[in-house]
Amino acid sequence: MKQSTLFGLIASVASFGMTAAAGTPVLAARASSTSSVEAVTISGNAFYKGSDRFYIRGVDYQPGGGIGTPGDPIANATACKRDVEYFKELGINTIRVYAVDNTADHDECMGYLADAGIYLVLDTDTPLYSLNRDEPKKSYNSVYLQSIFATIDKFANYSNTLAFLSGNEVINQVNNTDCAPYVKAIVRDMKEYIGSRGYRSIPVGYSAADVASNQFILAEYLNCGTDDERSDFYAINDYSWCDPSSMTTSGWDTLISNYANYSIPLFMSEFGCITNTRKFTEIAALYSTEMAAVFSGGLVYEYSNEGNGYGLVNITDGEITTGDQFTYLKAAYANTTLPTGDGGAITTTRPASTCPTESSDWEISGDALPAIPTPAQKFMTAGAGTGPGLDGAGSQEAGDSDNESQGTATAGSGAVTFTASAGSSGSTSSSKSSAAGGRVAEVDMRAFGVVAVTLASMVGVTGRNAAEVPQSASTYAMAAIPALNYPITGPPKASPAPADGSVPLRREIRDLQHNFPDQWTLYILGLQAFQQLDEKSDLSWYGIAGIHGRPYRPWGGVQGDNPVGWQGYCTHSSILFAPWHRPYLALFEQYLYQIIQKIAATFPTASKTRYQQAALTFRMPYWDWAASPPAGDKYFPTVVGQPSIQVITPTSNNKPVQITNPLYSYKFNPLNPLKNDFPSIPESRWPSTLRYPTNGSAIAKSQEQQVFDAMESQFQSYQSNVYLIMKDPNYKQFDAFSNHQWAPNNAPETYGSIEDVHNSIHSETGGNGQMADPDYAAFDPLFWLHHTNVDRQFAIWQALNPNSYAINKPSGDGTFSIESGTQETSTTPLTPFNNATGKTYWTSDAVRNTATFNYAYPETQQWKYPTLQQYQNSVLAAVQTLYGATSNQVMQLMGVQTADATAPQQITPRSKQVIADGSNGPQKPLGISNPSSSSIGNSLSNLLHDISPKSHAQSVETTRGGEDFESEIGKPSETPSNTGPKAPIKYREYIANIRAPKHILQQTYRVRIFLGDFDSNPATWATAPSTLGTFSSFGKNPQTTSCGKCIRDATNSLMISGTIPLTPMLLTLYQNSTLASLEPVHVLPYLTRNLHWRVTLADGSEIDRAEVQGLKVSVVSTEVECVDRGWPIFSGEYVVHSEVTGGRPAGLGEGDRI
Repeated sequence: MKQSTLFGLIASVASFGMTAAAGTPVLAARASSTSSVEAVTISGNAFYKGSDRFYIRGVDYQPGGGIGTPGDPIANATACKRDVEYFKELGINTIRVYAVDNTADHDECMGYLADAGIYLVLDTDTPLYSLNRDEPKKSYNSVYLQSIFATIDKFANYSNTLAFLSGNEVINQVNNTDCAPYVKAIVRDMKEYIGSRGYRSIPVGYSAADVASNQFILAEYLNCGTDDERSDFYAINDYSWCDPSSMTTSGWDTLISNYANYSIPLFMSEFGCITNTRKFTEIAALYSTEMAAVFSGGLVYEYSNEGNGYGLVNITDGEITTGDQFTYLKAAYANTTLPTGDGGAITTTRPASTCPTESSDWEISGDALPAIPTPAQKFMTAGAGTGPGLDGAGSQEAGDSDNESQGTATAGSGAVTFTASAGSSGSTSSSKSSAAGGRVAEVDMRAFGVVAVTLASMVGVTGRNAAEVPQSASTYAMAAIPALNYPITGPPKASPAPADGSVPLRREIRDLQHNFPDQWTLYILGLQAFQQLDEKSDLSWYGIAGIHGRPYRPWGGVQGDNPVGWQGYCTHSSILFAPWHRPYLALFEQYLYQIIQKIAATFPTASKTRYQQAALTFRMPYWDWAASPPAGDKYFPTVVGQPSIQVITPTSNNKPVQITNPLYSYKFNPLNPLKNDFPSIPESRWPSTLRYPTNGSAIAKSQEQQVFDAMESQFQSYQSNVYLIMKDPNYKQFDAFSNHQWAPNNAPETYGSIEDVHNSIHSETGGNGQMADPDYAAFDPLFWLHHTNVDRQFAIWQALNPNSYAINKPSGDGTFSIESGTQETSTTPLTPFNNATGKTYWTSDAVRNTATFNYAYPETQQWKYPTLQQYQNSVLAAVQTLYGATSNQVMQLMGVQTADATAPQQITPRSKQVIADGSNGPQKPLGISNPSSSSIGNSLSNLLHDISPKSHAQSVETTRGGEDFESEIGKPSETPSNTGPKAPIKYREYIANIRAPKHILQQTYRVRIFLGDFDSNPATWATAPSTLGTFSSFGKNPQTTSCGKCIRDATNSLMISGTIPLTPMLLTLYQNSTLASLEPVHVLPYLTRNLHWRVTLADGSEIDRAEVQGLKVSVVSTEVECVDRGWPIFSGEYVVHSEVTGGRPAGLGEGDRI
């Protein structure tokens, strides 16, 4: 993790801009105190101190982190002496340091460490002197090797130098395994230098990234061949154990199995997941007899807090403050007993591994290594001399024909000089071997033929690649670079513009798939091409997705005005939630549209015109998670949940071919392209986006069936919630509709919001994967389908409430550019989105109409209607058809006719009152008693005999094209009245209200609402028959945001709210005779006995409700009137039924604030 990856530089993290102390390399022994420390040696697959097995119990140590702050920690004797006392308190015996100044004096600190019995694992790279994974041949040069050798000179004679690391996470993806020969050559060169200079045999090895496809292959490669080339040990960076966890959940049992016969020592060079509060329960596992046979311990990441949440201590003005993590680790080490004897280790010398063969995951053929550059040969006899320190010109660009490798070395010769000229047939490596030259990672776009070139050039012209930024990793993250002014317009307007003002439609994904096949083809190909663009471009999939949360850095040069705010731009818990996402979606659609135009132009002549015409009106689809799916599909679109897909490509001769489905996941290429992009674990381990991942390891898989099951189980909740916020007059105010932020004076009728429903979709489709975490959600392709539907619901609500757009409210969490508590208005800049001028930002006022970005939805084609009333009636018809299942059933069973879509309708109640029984606080009771059974109107007791449990899914056929909603809903019932209009039918909607502190558990958590019995195993709750719905916090871990204000917000309990409709399940219970009626006299006692709620964490584990201080669950109800030849009308009056929830954990009781 501690790695500077900007511009492909492979360097251990050290402080950029460090100042070097004077010093010269010497061969004499260092401070005398080190001579009393017995050197650690290797036997078999374990380390030994004398005759005793040596287990690494340590921490990673690099105060200052590595961005613009000083500090070779071993050269700073004062700080070292201070920190050694804390090392001793922790009970550790090893530290890892990522970079040192090889011109400085380290005697004093190494002496302090030795006196404490503490050993050093040292990376020999520095940020300026390291291997460049994009150009390994050029960067493997004599300048680089001189720096490495000078570092060895500085530390070889300290007896507490335990090991040298030749590199850290150089190979971090599938397509840069061609670096492996250079990594292995450096190991060989370091071993040869140590031997030729007469030093003791200090182990040399490598620290590997957890890349599932090649981590073990790399381990085999570094341990194959002859002894002069083999690594002495292998280390891995692993964050898959996230408390609470286990061997199987973390995948550590797989690690043990994979490495069971590995013949050299293995340890964890980094570990310590912070997804949840880390209590280091993995310490007991790591030093258990089960692990000890394979692993020799590990190093916790990391000692000091560098703004990423991993620190055990905080350092302020030279003073140390320990945190909870320090205490937990100290206790974990103290309470863990090491295995006795050899711990099951291999005690005899074992043979080398078999060199891996070339494959799709391994680009190396043969075992030849590049020969040491000719100018570096002299170092073997003359020594390296004075090193360059942490400054100097660097080595990555220093390679040329004079100081690069000019051939391959003979394996097993023990010599590092070349024995074959460059290009000689003496090499056994194929042309893919990096011994033949560096290779820039390529994008595999063979399915598109020439379109690959045009896409690359397009992004190169319109995007700003990281390589164009001045090469200073210390300034990139927060540098004051000018805004890049990407104008956001959405797809271009038609020319000439249609006379009626029409614009192309964003369509439901299954409508696009089945009814617009050419656009569907272009959509799939466009997504695949989009996902393969260079991640360092702002306009790549990675760049645009990263606006939402991680990585925390400016996009398009737009700087943050809020250094203590959430470090993403997205507005959650904010009245700007819906408006902000509109230009965000337009940005994504704009560049997807451009890509699709390029792809269409590459089809053969016979079909090119057809695809180009389809491309002109392409708009990205949405997934309507609240509408019944079309016949033959599921609640979660089948096409989104399958790993591969059939599609016609420009080169497939008009026949479908199978490709990886770009809707299924996004593959990071590479993972963590820049330092600290993804510091959270397990996200920094997963090479692609996952839904319901099997575990936290790099080999985790999606469990897509759980998505299908969860969406089917909770569909009624989503449908009823959307209907509620579209129909209830309390949600006619934009603040109530738009966001879930709760205020103490909130009334019971406005607990719901579109943001609340949105949260639950994120949670239930992601499980514990990226989709359920706001920092990472936008990388999942599903994010864009989901949020396009959220925007559609926003547009539908706007059509129904065209004059309600008051935006004036303090922000909740705040963002990278908006401080928490800022008064947000309709003119607040929606950063980082520049408008069409490229000079100013979009605002909520400016994005009010979807036509601004040249699209509409099937329900919002206003140009088709001569009057606003007719347009709104059409929209109401759509809402009733798609989401009004409960009221539709009542009306159909009673023979009540629905409205004529062309006739004026009353869509708000005649009067509105709030009934606040059983409460106190700012809102005073209105003195209205609970309605009696007789006052509710005509009872449903004799009306609902024919309702089936799943009738909501089949009762109304959805029209996807958006053209005939009014005729669908306007049809007379099967038993029309012939006696004139019927009396209004009234029924009550019962709703569970939830409010909770958003960040109290430092992660997304869920409140599950049940009606009836449920299994004690929380893994079954998402799909349990009794599950009514799920409230999701969609929160972050403030400890990982570098955000002090966020931590305070968590402490101060930013409150959010949501709703779970109960009526659909109550209808089912009435149908199966469990309930005698739907009147309060029968419903409320049943709810009191059978309504339950439980809390689960992001990983699905249960947490005691009492630990969520501030959580309150209540039950409310409101009356709905179904008028003959009209629309159902919500009264807007609410009753709070505190008798249902009072006296139960987290339940609202009599006298509690609503």
